[in-house]
Amino acid sequence: MRTSLPLSALSAIAALALTLAAAGCTDQRATSPATAIAATSGSSCGVSELKANPEKYLGPVSITGRAAKVYAEDSVVEIADEKACCAVYLFVPFTEAQRTKLGTTNLYSGTLPAVGAEITADAELTKMEKGYMLQVKQIRSGDAVLVAMK
Repeated sequence: MRTSLPLSALSAIAALALTLAAAGCTDQRATSPATAIAATSGSSCGVSELKANPEKYLGPVSITGRAAKVYAEDSVVEIADEKACCAVYLFVPFTEAQRTKLGTTNLYSGTLPAVGAEITADAELTKMEKGYMLQVKQIRSGDAVLVAMK
C-alpha cells in the first residue's frame, strides 16, 4: 500500500490547491442524515455537493464522506463520496517537512483516519484565482476529533 503521494501528483495538487471541477462526478445526492454533522457555523455537504456547486459553500463548511485513501508519509487524506466518483484532498501536515512539501501554512496534531472510515472535515473554503482553497480546521469521526489544527 502506498503511503506517499508521487511527487508529480503532489506538485499538481499543491499548485491547484483544490480543483472542484465536476467532470466525472454525476452522483449529487446528499450524504445520509446519519453521517452529516453541521459545523458550529456554516454549511454542511457531501463531497459531490461541494464539487458540483463550490460557490454555495464558500466560508465555513463541513464536508462528509469516507477516507478513500490516506497518505501517511505526506499527511494527506482523500475524502470521497459513497461511490468514490468524487474526491477532495485534505492537507493536514504534522511536521515542518510535510508542511514545506505541501506548501501549507498550518500544522496539525492527532491521528489520521483509517481508510474507509466515515469522516467529517470542518474547513474554510475560499475562492482563489484558479480554483478554490480548502483550509482544514479539524477532521472528525462522529463526535471524536481525529486531527486538529495546532
